Amino acid sequence: MPKACGPRNFRWNGGRHIDNGYVTCKQPDHIRANSYGYVQEHILVAEKVLGRTLALTNEVHHINRIKHDNRNANLVICEDRSYHFLLHKRQRALDAGV
Repeated sequence: MPKACGPRNFRWNGGRHIDNGYVTCKQPDHIRANSYGYVQEHILVAEKVLGRTLALTNEVHHINRIKHDNRNANLVICEDRSYHFLLHKRQRALDAGV
């Protein structure tokens, strides 16, 4: 017997789940959707605030480093991976007291 998918499955929770600490949402038509049709929620939150989709080079940084805390106030949109890396580097220096 085939397995029930989506809303017909008894474990369906609206298309949201945790993947590697990040909340992901079912959005199969999104440009950043993975092969299963899921997009990281922090990307969707940032796009909603901006009113447009993020460029593929943009990354979203969690200020408090809690991957599932997707409040708007906890997110910073980074121009690219190098700027995102710089934010992490500065946080590590701050934590070390340098």
